Amino acid sequence: MIVSFDCLLEITRLDYFGNSEYIYKSVLSICFMGFLLMILTLISLLIKFIMGIRIRIRWIVFISLVTIVGVQYSSLSSTVLNFFNCLKIGNNIRLVKDLETICWTRNHIYWTISIGVPGIVIFLIMPVFGIALLVIKWR
Repeated sequence: MIVSFDCLLEITRLDYFGNSEYIYKSVLSICFMGFLLMILTLISLLIKFIMGIRIRIRWIVFISLVTIVGVQYSSLSSTVLNFFNCLKIGNNIRLVKDLETICWTRNHIYWTISIGVPGIVIFLIMPVFGIALLVIKWR
């Protein structure tokens, strides 16, 4: 493991995420995927310029994105879908992955709309279009 989220949580303790460690870990993991995309794209560009391979930059970014999403697909989709996984406990409906978070309060709705909904579009729907593009391109 390169980065320990638990150690990072102890060091930073940002109030922006409230008391929810799950939301903080989810935001960090999604941001880390963006960081991996940039690193993989930079490595591909270096190989392109060093080897002199003629390839479009658009395809480098696209292939990097498909590779990262493909490798992390189950983890990312599980993380994104867990924002909507609530359970009734007593009089409250709570987030299953973080029982301190009460579902459909202002804080939960904010994170669900800002991370959950775009995450569903990016990590669950976009790969289908990416696979369709690859199938169409290679026909």
